[in-house]
Amino acid sequence: MNRTSWMRIGVVSLALGFATAFSAIPNTIAFVNAFVNGTTGVTFSRPVSFTEVPGKDSTYVVLEQQRGNAIVIHRRNGAWVKDTLVKITVVSSQNEMGFLGLAFHPNFTVNHKYYVFYSKTFNATGADCAASSPNCGLNVLEERQTDTSLIKDNGTAARTLIGIPKSAMNHNGGDIHFGLTDGYLYITVGDGGDPQGDPTSTALPIGRAQKTDTILGKILRIDVNGTTGNKPYAIPADNPFVSNSAYLPEIYAMGVRNPWRWSFDRLTGTMWIGEVGNATREEIDTVAKGANLGWRYMEGFACQPNVTCTVTDPRFSLPIAAYPHSGGDTSGTAVIGGYVYRGNPSSPYYGLYFYGDNGSGQVWVIRPVNGRIQERLTLHPTPTSSAVAVPGLTAFGTDSKGTLYALGLSSGIVYQLSSPDLLPVPIWHHTMGKAFAPILIRDLSGLRAHDLQGRSVSGQSIHGGVYIAHRPGENAPSLVPVLE
Repeated sequence: MNRTSWMRIGVVSLALGFATAFSAIPNTIAFVNAFVNGTTGVTFSRPVSFTEVPGKDSTYVVLEQQRGNAIVIHRRNGAWVKDTLVKITVVSSQNEMGFLGLAFHPNFTVNHKYYVFYSKTFNATGADCAASSPNCGLNVLEERQTDTSLIKDNGTAARTLIGIPKSAMNHNGGDIHFGLTDGYLYITVGDGGDPQGDPTSTALPIGRAQKTDTILGKILRIDVNGTTGNKPYAIPADNPFVSNSAYLPEIYAMGVRNPWRWSFDRLTGTMWIGEVGNATREEIDTVAKGANLGWRYMEGFACQPNVTCTVTDPRFSLPIAAYPHSGGDTSGTAVIGGYVYRGNPSSPYYGLYFYGDNGSGQVWVIRPVNGRIQERLTLHPTPTSSAVAVPGLTAFGTDSKGTLYALGLSSGIVYQLSSPDLLPVPIWHHTMGKAFAPILIRDLSGLRAHDLQGRSVSGQSIHGGVYIAHRPGENAPSLVPVLE
């Protein structure tokens, strides 16, 4: 990422030939502060990642990029409070360095293990590195452990799994997630960067992302529960290149420039990434095992200058979508990969992919059909607004209920994507304009109740506010104000 806006990562442009039946997707999304005490919103310093803590009700972790803080946000005495899970020494003024990724082990509630990815300066003085300086940075993947509270690091030494020296501060990638069914850890690693993109572009036209003996420009897949040889992790036996000695066995896919944020579709397991582009385009990709996404031969659906390339080259997988750096609300400067919405199954957004752009702050949804865009809609704070939706959009997040969140780097706000279309449709339509007098939490705990995002709640997870409740003897649910 080498733009003056925060990141030079890429923006999603549309595939040619998509249908324009946008009206089939409602535009009723609002962006509201997810964490508010009274009238005061809780904010963060340069938030770049949002993750729910397994086994803890209404408890989340937000990464503060340059401060190196993993902040736990949770409820205490009816209010949202912040605690520190861990602090990593990564303070740097370099825009793309810092605390970048965190993932909880699939068996976290038992073993308390979690994993962090960060990028720090790597020189004798600890000073920020010039873009062209050697030995500039080090990308690190670590295994850590919480205490029994599950929200505080236990203070024991971290176990370093991977260290990646690099000569520039940018193109770090750094998003990490565990596979939904295989339990392996997936890591996106950028091509290493420099002011002009891949610094090997002159001497080696294919660049690092196409080299098979480096993990730069790759998507990795490792087993954190074992070891292979002198590696502090094991290599999954079904990784695509384990039998080819020309490739590093950790490689799951290759040919990426800066896959900044990505996710798995929790229903299908499909891997969706936002691949930040170079000079002209951004792209969204779905990634299969062994895939080559084409960088530095291709950017979006176009070949790069001064390379031998065709868009039909069978070596490369094409994006789901790509967008240019200019062209109204279909443009931007750095793509932010998001999530397939898997919250309320009755919502018209169910199964659609949400993503956005760091430069424009726009948020979009797309419905892919047969690997290409069938429908696409630009979302605004209100259906008629053309204002920036999420200033400095830097990441999306989700929780176990499928609620979607968006993080604003410049505002420091974690936004919740809110809409009547994200509520259970039958409940929403029956509750408009009807409400009971306020009741106590203990009185609501025995009722069939949902919060205003349509999530089922229990007495233990209810706080003051308005809920959707179905009282005994009533034909339809009602809006119920609840007192602490």
